[in-house]
Amino acid sequence: MVLNNQIIIYMIKYIAQLFYRKRLSLILQLIASIKNAYLSNIGYYIITYLFRLIVGKGLLLYVKLDVTEQCNRKCDYCYSKRRNIEPSFDDITKLFSTFNGRIGRLDLLGGEPMLRSDIYEIIKAAKEIGRVRSIALFTNGTLVNEETAVKLKSAGVDAVIVSLYSNNASMQDTISAYTGTFDMKIIGIKALVCAEIPTYTFTVITKHNVDHVESIITFVESLGAQSLFFNQIPRDKKALDIQLSAEEVYKIKALLNRLKPQHMMNVYNIYKLWGRSRIGGYMLVSVKVDGAVTYSPFVFDDAILGNAFKENIFEIFKRRFAVKDFKNIYESPQECLSCSCVHYCRGAEKAGNKIVYDDYNRKCFFCLGPWHNKAIENLADCIPYWY
Repeated sequence: MVLNNQIIIYMIKYIAQLFYRKRLSLILQLIASIKNAYLSNIGYYIITYLFRLIVGKGLLLYVKLDVTEQCNRKCDYCYSKRRNIEPSFDDITKLFSTFNGRIGRLDLLGGEPMLRSDIYEIIKAAKEIGRVRSIALFTNGTLVNEETAVKLKSAGVDAVIVSLYSNNASMQDTISAYTGTFDMKIIGIKALVCAEIPTYTFTVITKHNVDHVESIITFVESLGAQSLFFNQIPRDKKALDIQLSAEEVYKIKALLNRLKPQHMMNVYNIYKLWGRSRIGGYMLVSVKVDGAVTYSPFVFDDAILGNAFKENIFEIFKRRFAVKDFKNIYESPQECLSCSCVHYCRGAEKAGNKIVYDDYNRKCFFCLGPWHNKAIENLADCIPYWY
């Protein structure tokens, strides 16, 4: 079936009305339903093109909030500063009051968020005060059991992501610097699954566990959860010792594309819809424990956009291009301008570049590009990171 002109005009008007009313999640649902209901590529392209025009230089839909920097483990790959500070509950609820139903997803990060005795109240406040539609909690899983899992479910959490470095107990305990960590994580994952909370594991890939990816996927699925993987973002020069080479990154990328084709297709569809792969500073910001707003959870002291505990986060987002450091990070590096993926990638994940190059505005340090004559269908293979 082909979309006729009247249907297209109606959809455009409806999207405009939703945008005016700030019903942003419905816009995304509408576009997805158009794609599913109609087989016309040209109709879908028209709608997505108009959507990108509406979005312009970005639309804040996604916030990552550090609720603490304290942690009960000492994982080598972790980027947290591990300072003994955290925002007050009042600061957090003040931030939520500015959301006004406009934030589609909120990630609660640490440190270890489960160290906060009020974590359940924070989740409830995000739902009730902020009217956030989807809340994901990142945890190391060691403080999760049947009781706390039920409390998380009752509070309204929509997903829990448990860090898991390996399906090998000895390796996991070594990287966490605590014996018994692996067993505690498995207890936590099983409790979350039993509480019927969508549960994922989050594996940072380094030289230590690069050969474990396939076995991790199989193991996690046996627990009733799903596995997610991410490139290591170095937090200091020492972390470069366990950093994958660019060649290793692409080898793992090809493996994940083969093992998790549906996930990679979802990522590819996001690229097509938004017209880019890097969402930091475009539809996402990170809020640190002191309220500092940055474009990425991996960036702390550079390109500070404002303070979300002192002013409206949407106003901060709106004027972000006035921050010179952010503008330099956001723009595509000179060495990427000839790449056929540049408009989607913009240099990929630059957060680690400060450690590797002492300069953010370089192409991602594990990219094998620039690529030439590559179509959008090749993006999942060309862009050097995964979610």
